[in-house]
Amino acid sequence: MTNNQNISNNGLFLILDNLRSLLNVGAIFRTADAVGVKKIYLCGITAYPTNKLIKRIDNVDIDPIIGDKEGNAIIIYKPSKKCTTEFLHQEIAKTALSALDAVEWEYSTNTLEVISRLKKESVNIISLEQTDRSIDYCEANYSAPLAIVIGHERLGVSKNVLDLSDQIVEIPMMGVGKSLNVSTAAGIILYKAIEKSELNN
Repeated sequence: MTNNQNISNNGLFLILDNLRSLLNVGAIFRTADAVGVKKIYLCGITAYPTNKLIKRIDNVDIDPIIGDKEGNAIIIYKPSKKCTTEFLHQEIAKTALSALDAVEWEYSTNTLEVISRLKKESVNIISLEQTDRSIDYCEANYSAPLAIVIGHERLGVSKNVLDLSDQIVEIPMMGVGKSLNVSTAAGIILYKAIEKSELNN
């Protein structure tokens, strides 16, 4: 597939809402570079390649992120000086390769703040999640500027983030599995965004 300058120039963004896997983050960086994502927003507990790391404050056997009755993510992490730059960077770099230097990124503790800021700039927000409101990802409107939200590996996109989304899309599952790995799903929807943009040129 050829590179689509139209959607890249108008703005194709990616928002990672509380991803907990360093390898998934790295893999998404690599795919984002391939499709020309303008910027990745790393939010909440999502790891980021710098000299700070977020460390669990409770017992290591406790899941670092849980959901409340409304489906919102509750984070039980806090910054820790004990964690090192080398650990975080090397784990992300295993799958990101050179994309860490190629794709612009920004870290934010709050996904909602990022989305609110983008919506003020008339950015179309699409969340990838299985809900009663979800439509087939092939039927979505991928008009640029566009930001795609990818959620936590187990809990998905936070409910309050879904409430701010312009569209919620899902990828049909035809086998016994209920969902895809988030980095795989991100690749599918990013390339669909490029494809739809090309068809509309």
